[in-house]
Amino acid sequence: MKQTSTYLVVILLTILGITSCQSNQQEKYQAELPSDTTGGICSMTIGHWELIALQDAHFTMKASLFPDADSIMLQKMEPAKEADASCNMFLLKKEGKNILFDAGCGYSLADKMEKLNISPEAIDYVMITHLHGDHIGGLLQGDSAYFPRAEIWVSEAEWRAWTTDSLLQQNNPLVAKIQTAYQNRIQNFEFGKPVVAGITALNASGHTPGHTVFEVGNLLVFGDILHAADLQLENPFLCATYDMDKVKAINARVMFYNYASQNSKIVLGMHLPFPGIISDFSQYWE
Repeated sequence: MKQTSTYLVVILLTILGITSCQSNQQEKYQAELPSDTTGGICSMTIGHWELIALQDAHFTMKASLFPDADSIMLQKMEPAKEADASCNMFLLKKEGKNILFDAGCGYSLADKMEKLNISPEAIDYVMITHLHGDHIGGLLQGDSAYFPRAEIWVSEAEWRAWTTDSLLQQNNPLVAKIQTAYQNRIQNFEFGKPVVAGITALNASGHTPGHTVFEVGNLLVFGDILHAADLQLENPFLCATYDMDKVKAINARVMFYNYASQNSKIVLGMHLPFPGIISDFSQYWE
């Protein structure tokens, strides 16, 4: 594991072949959190695919979310006792399909789509890492489906948990609304098997009962494997209060840190500072 004092997202042109990020690109790109979340659009080319990172909102992770962090760990969050974070979504254009990974809170997804001149009808699949509100809120416009023809893919374990457990249902009424809005367009998958468009769903349970990491080519969509990069890139044994099963969440975090580092995966994280991409995970973990 490498120790780093600051969190820097560096995307190398030789790995990603960046074409644009709403500004003139140099050979290396360093992410900066935009003060205006409506500007959070970052487009790049990966092989024959186009990847667009979308920031639904900028926020911070408070120190209180990590009750097991010691004073040395918390020094990473000075002076405000908080870590930069984001609510990210990723649109992958692959082989004629538009694939959205998570739908954010719903704060600015519609605005981002309009700026990109992409209609909701153009989205073929929405791959859901898990059913927390900040990952599915954008599926709805009011109580109606925002995506009129997209298939919504979520793990069978995750869907079963949130639709059968009365406490989970009570705490997350969005799931019932999505069930009503999308009906037979909600599709479930089993872990370890190809889903659609060359995407494989990997078991990352722990944060939620059926939390999923998606793998497509050299990309790993991390979902909520980690929440505060400043803390958890160096300390995978540290959980946020959002992790429902801490032991499983830690196991998943360590496993995917190792997998990403050892296999030169490009990591896409929903709560990494925008644009939420780590091109070389071995700089943090090896």
